[in-house]
Amino acid sequence: MESISDNVRGDDFWRSHFLKAREFSGSNVQYCEANGLSIYGFQTNKKRLGFTRSKKKPNAFLKLESVQDAGTPAKVTSPKPLPDPKWLAVFVKTVLG
Repeated sequence: MESISDNVRGDDFWRSHFLKAREFSGSNVQYCEANGLSIYGFQTNKKRLGFTRSKKKPNAFLKLESVQDAGTPAKVTSPKPLPDPKWLAVFVKTVLG
């Protein structure tokens, strides 16, 4: 391993190695061993500089499908009755001033 501290090395140094490591046929550990790099410094800086592949996040939305008969129109109902529009206007005016 090189004697230069991982913290002293510049971003360009690491970017260069990350690009070379992509072309390397072995693993990151093998690349670091071949180039005298600390695997810890390599992985830390790779993450810090955004060279890691982000894991695909699961979709937070669910696909909803109707279970009604195709010929029956959907019935839209409100779980609670809506407030009186005049009351709502007075309320908003009071809150906002």
